[in-house]
Formats: sequence, C-alpha cells, structure tokens
Amino acid sequence: MNRRRRSAVACATLGLLLVTASATAEMPLGASGSPAIAVNPLNPDNIAVASRIELRVSNDGGMTFSDPVLAPIPETHQFEYIISGTPHVAFDSQGRLFWLYAAQTTNAIGGSARTDLFLVEVEPSTGAILPA
Repeated sequence: MNRRRRSAVACATLGLLLVTASATAEMPLGASGSPAIAVNPLNPDNIAVASRIELRVSNDGGMTFSDPVLAPIPETHQFEYIISGTPHVAFDSQGRLFWLYAAQTTNAIGGSARTDLFLVEVEPSTGAILPA
C-alpha cells in the first residue's frame, strides 16, 4: 500500500476516517467538537489531530494514534470554559508542530470573561508539549 496516497478526513464526532487505495477504516478518537488535522510536510506518516482540549499524533499514517495530550491551561482558566470552536494545528516547513486553542477566564459564570489564545509548540512524534 502506498502511504503517500492515503488521505485523512475528519468526522463530526472526531473519529478519523482513513481512506486508502484499497480500504477504509474509521478510528474513533474519543472527543467531540470540530477537529483540526495537519500532516507533516517532511513525513506524511506523521499526522496531528487536535480537538477542543486534546491533541493526538500518529507516526504510521493514521493507523494508530497516541494517547491524548490535554491542552495546558493556566490556573486563571479552566477546561469547562474552553471555547467550543475549532482549534488550529499546523506543521511548519521544518516539521515543527504548533497547536493554537482558545479559553475563557474562570470568572465566566458571575462576571465578564476574557477569551485568551494559547499557542504551544508540540513534539511532533509524541504530542508532548515543549517548553516555551
């Protein structure tokens, strides 16, 4: 099977639908929301999938994915207040992986909340968050 001909398509339930020249398989990734998917331009077998609060990576063209890595949120924010919009995940031309997501401050219930964007660099083969 030619892995370079494989393409990945996101499903609404954050399953990943793998389409190859000879087969199709759905792999549920266990999260909800609109996913973001990126393929490493230097290694098409390296795929990243981000949801609202988690990221997974594959190193075998999407046949398997890592355990989820949760979005690092500072104490002033909480997972309950993460905006349900689509995150962004992208590889740059050097194969580095970046993850952008939004969250609201914890005072969203009783007062005015502020939305902040968070950008982290991720280790492309494991999904681990790299130090700033």
